[in-house]
Amino acid sequence: MTIILTGNPCQSVDDVEAFKIDYTDHLGGDTLSGTPTVALVTADSDVTIGTPANNTATYEDQDGVTVAVGKAVEFTLTATSTGTRWLLITATTSVRTIKRLLEVTIE
Repeated sequence: MTIILTGNPCQSVDDVEAFKIDYTDHLGGDTLSGTPTVALVTADSDVTIGTPANNTATYEDQDGVTVAVGKAVEFTLTATSTGTRWLLITATTSVRTIKRLLEVTIE
């Protein structure tokens, strides 16, 4: 199953932005395990994605909700040109794989 994230994060050209994608609502009591992946849906040499990882510390999201350890995928992204990019973020638990699509606008 692929989940399309709502909202459209924006960033500026050449900025390195940190992303934290919360999977809490899709995990029940499970946590993320293994190595997550983040890939561009369409290849683009102007985009660099930092090594993704499962979160190892709690954090507070933009709504003030605390996200527990092992419930989110973290990575950085930078782009050298403007445009809209789609990312496919894949995370695994001990029993399943969850895919999410994220639209990012570079201005």
